[in-house]
Amino acid sequence: MRGRGRTARPARILAESVAHGHGPNCSGIRKMVDYSLHPGRYTLQIAANSEERLTLLVTPSP
Repeated sequence: MRGRGRTARPARILAESVAHGHGPNCSGIRKMVDYSLHPGRYTLQIAANSEERLTLLVTPSP
């Protein structure tokens, strides 16, 4: 549609996880997920969370 203010957006590519795990006992960490990512900007989307708040930690793997 011309003249409607639309801009092209890059295609979204979903990153597939390469590993899943649980945190150490009594750590409060419920789930750990590893991704093999290239440098760049990413959006993390969380779904099906029944809590009002959610604490996340995103960190590079050693």
